[in-house]
Amino acid sequence: MEEYRYSEYDYGGWGLGGKYNNKMGCNYEEDWHFQQVEFYRPDGDVEGKDIGWCLSNGFFMIRPGLWSGPWYFEDFPEARKENCSEEDLEIVQQEPAVQRVVENGTNKSLKMSIGIKKLHSSEMNSEMKDMARTICNAFVINGVQYCRAHLMICCHLCEVNYDSLRDEVNDERARLLLRPGGAPSINEMADKWQECISEQLLLLQLETDDLRSQYGGDTDHPEYLAKWHEYMKAKKFDEREINNRFLSENNEFLKNKGANQCCYWACKTPNGREEQEFQLRKCTGCGIVKYCCKEHQKLDWKWEHRGECTSNIPEFVQKEITMDRIKNLVGDYSENTGSLRQKLEEEEDYSDLPPLVDRDTGS
Repeated sequence: MEEYRYSEYDYGGWGLGGKYNNKMGCNYEEDWHFQQVEFYRPDGDVEGKDIGWCLSNGFFMIRPGLWSGPWYFEDFPEARKENCSEEDLEIVQQEPAVQRVVENGTNKSLKMSIGIKKLHSSEMNSEMKDMARTICNAFVINGVQYCRAHLMICCHLCEVNYDSLRDEVNDERARLLLRPGGAPSINEMADKWQECISEQLLLLQLETDDLRSQYGGDTDHPEYLAKWHEYMKAKKFDEREINNRFLSENNEFLKNKGANQCCYWACKTPNGREEQEFQLRKCTGCGIVKYCCKEHQKLDWKWEHRGECTSNIPEFVQKEITMDRIKNLVGDYSENTGSLRQKLEEEEDYSDLPPLVDRDTGS
């Protein structure tokens, strides 16, 4: 048997035996857990047999690369060595290839380690609320992380960029012969607007550099300052016009579209099943993810979606995200909500904004 260990720097802070280095402190070495283990491949009628290995220490290891971390034990107790018959286990002579784990890739491990009940506790202190905001403002779908408010991978309004995480997830999935992560419809929308915003930022940089060069880089020159203020006023108008288009399209997508493939990672019929006329089932909790069958919906609930579905997001986080979306729709991108009511009265009614979760339909 060989010693098996993940490097905190290269593999996201996971140690053997399920001991998680949360990367929040400095005593990394104290958190590492070493064990000598054998790897077994479960066979026969064993839940989880296609997605990982049994370890001789009694744990079950999920294959790296399917989401943010390789260690996840709670949902597959049947696959632990002590619960399997000898004929159900085949010893693996060579340990699984170590693959890079996407650091903080889906935040699933953190959500599940905190626990759904704790995230909804009325006794949460400010530190716990800040942590809940951090981990719940992201929405992971089939391994890819999006901002929850707009389902963007790189969002200029939420000021997040998960592009590199998606690349690493897809690299791993390609090695495992899996389809790319996320859902094509969501990825296409995210990529379209990321390209649009990137072009505008590049144009802004080029025009700003050109204006500075006209005055020899003297940004205190009176004429430069006058032109700069006029230029920024024009750009503010352009920004509002772009955001109006973005938010209008995004709002329509959230209300009526969502994923266009089965969001269960192991699905072989992501576009739907012939016997069901290729219809996809929509999750009533979030209204975004879809599945080709009820079985895959249940499997994904255990695998990923339980920790991601809007129905399991703390209500205060849902309210904050919804408020931010309304503010954005009326052109307010500040943290000050004092003028929001007046703006809502003056401008178009956005009462048709879809709730983050439809309480009438359940989860």
